[in-house]
Amino acid sequence: MLQALLSLSLVIAFMPFMARKMLERGRATEMSATAQQIRSVVPAAKLFVKDNSDSLVYGVTIFEKEKFSDALESFGLPIGFMPRTPFGQRISLIAAKNNEEILLLVRIEGGRMSPVEKAELAMRLGFWAAEPDGKVLRGATGGWEIDTEEFSYRPVSGSVYVRVPLTGEFSELVSRKAKSMEDNRMHTDLIMGGRDIKNAKDVSARQGDFKSVLSGDFVLSGIEDGRRFKNKFGELKIRRANFQTKDGGAALNVTRGGIMARSVSAPSISRFGDPGNLFADVISVYDFSMSAGRTGFSGPPKWQVRENAIFENVTMNVERIEVSGFINASRGQDVFMDEGDFTYSARSGIETNVVAATNLTLRDQTSSALLGGDPGPVIIDIRPAGVSVLPDANVDGINNDSIAIIMRADDDSGATTNCRNVIGSIGGEESYNNNSLAQNIVCRYIFWQRLEQRIDLKKCLLEGNSKC
Repeated sequence: MLQALLSLSLVIAFMPFMARKMLERGRATEMSATAQQIRSVVPAAKLFVKDNSDSLVYGVTIFEKEKFSDALESFGLPIGFMPRTPFGQRISLIAAKNNEEILLLVRIEGGRMSPVEKAELAMRLGFWAAEPDGKVLRGATGGWEIDTEEFSYRPVSGSVYVRVPLTGEFSELVSRKAKSMEDNRMHTDLIMGGRDIKNAKDVSARQGDFKSVLSGDFVLSGIEDGRRFKNKFGELKIRRANFQTKDGGAALNVTRGGIMARSVSAPSISRFGDPGNLFADVISVYDFSMSAGRTGFSGPPKWQVRENAIFENVTMNVERIEVSGFINASRGQDVFMDEGDFTYSARSGIETNVVAATNLTLRDQTSSALLGGDPGPVIIDIRPAGVSVLPDANVDGINNDSIAIIMRADDDSGATTNCRNVIGSIGGEESYNNNSLAQNIVCRYIFWQRLEQRIDLKKCLLEGNSKC
């Protein structure tokens, strides 16, 4: 009896431990079955999209429930496949198509998995499994990430995704011969130890550090990232090169180096500082720029400016310059050119000995704006036969009180008046100023006008005319 009671006590004591072990083993079995079930979808989904890529509509297409099985069964999905995991998660297929490529995803959502178990499932599924981080899918084991917003799709939070690669997967080995460069990619760093790659037809790398590159055609695409380097080259000797980005930015920024080319066409040169040396026969560029404190650069033998050339604090030594349109010297800067120099001066205005004109109007405006029809404010408007608009200035050497003006042209008494009375009789908002240059001109003009009228009157009387 005692032995039986002892055995029963031991069984009761070890029952929670045994139950926990049995539960863990069952959980592991369910997890393994789930991973195997999802893996069986991937090859069928890949074959389905390869055969139906042209018929897929642009945008997002979701295959789930019966539609999921109907689409994939003829491409290897087991007959009677249930798109639901042992954890109650729903399995569906997402095909997102844009103008360039197709993003194919197996989505596992819902169910009763905890976050830790979802992470374990993603690790079991391997390289192409991912959990969403906002609008980005990032590989569970690292090595890739993709912004699904480019395909107009936003991942469902809390789901597990498996990206179905439609090209050859990354490998640790490179084949000697490959039908496509996409099928011969490596998911590792290629460190050659100073050795060379020669006679290669196609070489593609996401990031590189090369001492020397000699190639026929060279294409470099990337993202503008300021001064941070994505690619380092010691020397490039290329028959034809193309540096581009998807958004049209500059994929090439050369620092502490030199460019020698027959022709250079680029959105910008030296946006982030030192451009090194640039030698080319023809340059077509949207923007030349240089940070403060840099030394300078030498341009090509022939400059062809199709739009605008804006220079600030630039000295140009030119042998010959041809201007087909006009030179716009803004902000009061006059341009002077002779045989040896092409300079500008801060002086503004017209310098001449004689001006013969019915009227002369000077405006505060550039020549290009005046040609375009923009009048600008009037600085001075001299119209001898009309009303002149003159600027004023107070001059210490002027004494308007000393000007004696004939009272009337027909007054024989010789009475005179002063400049103050003349300015007051004109009427206006300006008060009399003894040092005013404009009032001095007005008073002298009236003096000579009345004197001329007096001389004409005397001449008329001396000639014996009665109506003078």
